Amino acid sequence: MIRRAVPEQCIFCGTAGQVAASARTVGGAVVICWRCAACNRDWPAPLDEAVQERRTAGQDRRRHSRTDRRGRSKSTEK
Repeated sequence: MIRRAVPEQCIFCGTAGQVAASARTVGGAVVICWRCAACNRDWPAPLDEAVQERRTAGQDRRRHSRTDRRGRSKSTEK
């Protein structure tokens, strides 16, 4: 999956809020580009515009590791 920030306005006509992603199949490849609904023109969406994923894994707040928890449950069962 590739995430991209949608441009605020068209680079050709300058209309804001009319730009959307468009995908076409050319041969065996998929071409992703931006398309303006106002002027009906499109331009390529380069890979360097990709949005970096900012989510990170949360810290594990458990007090004991999984093996410690398993060891405790076995010792309490006896």
